[in-house]
Amino acid sequence: MIEDEQGNMRCWRCGMLLPGYELKMWEGQLYCAYCFQDVMMTREDDEKTRAAHARTQEEAGQANYGGEGGSAGGSEGGRRGGGESGMRSCEVCGRSTSHGHYAFSGKFVCSDCHAKESKTSHGGYCMRCGRESNELYMLGGEQLCMECFSSETASGGKGWASALKTGVEKLFGIGHRAPPRIPQEELDKRFKKEVERRKKETPQESGKAKGEKESPPAAEKKNSLRGDAGNAWQHEKEKFEKRKKNGDGKK
Repeated sequence: MIEDEQGNMRCWRCGMLLPGYELKMWEGQLYCAYCFQDVMMTREDDEKTRAAHARTQEEAGQANYGGEGGSAGGSEGGRRGGGESGMRSCEVCGRSTSHGHYAFSGKFVCSDCHAKESKTSHGGYCMRCGRESNELYMLGGEQLCMECFSSETASGGKGWASALKTGVEKLFGIGHRAPPRIPQEELDKRFKKEVERRKKETPQESGKAKGEKESPPAAEKKNSLRGDAGNAWQHEKEKFEKRKKNGDGKK
């Protein structure tokens, strides 16, 4: 299931985002190399343990009943009956169930064993509701508290169906689509056009350093002040000339 714009996918077990070619599909789920190896080793050890236990039970049954054919036929009939009814054995407790899950450990478990096999060894914050909890459970690469984990794995809940639906929608581009990304060149062009438009619409402020012309009221006021000062100076000059002439005449 595609998780980001680069096309990376999430490991179902640890939640790490990696390119698709680095993930491995097993039992309908994607695993990174580390989780895949860990799950395979765990399953191999469990298979060896179950095989040894089955041999021990078979030998005990042959010793008790002395009927090798009967026990073999009964076990074969039981396997056929389980296959026909759609039942599958839990890999932890051994009980047959038709509504099992793959836990964080990679085992196919019943609903009762699912929480125990998905429990982490540390506490923290739930990635769904944000609540702090001492016990967290892994589901689909997310650490969830017990309440969110139970709501996701409950029968008829939205967890597995919604996750599958969301993955298919992301993979094939169905449903909600993110808006297309605009190239940087187009963004630069739009920015330049907007700047030019604002320059044309917004009048420039007056400034002496730029040599811009003053507004008519300010220019008229300044000219009037200059005219008054010039007239006063001219009047004083004429008075001074008259006094000078009168002084020269007296002499």
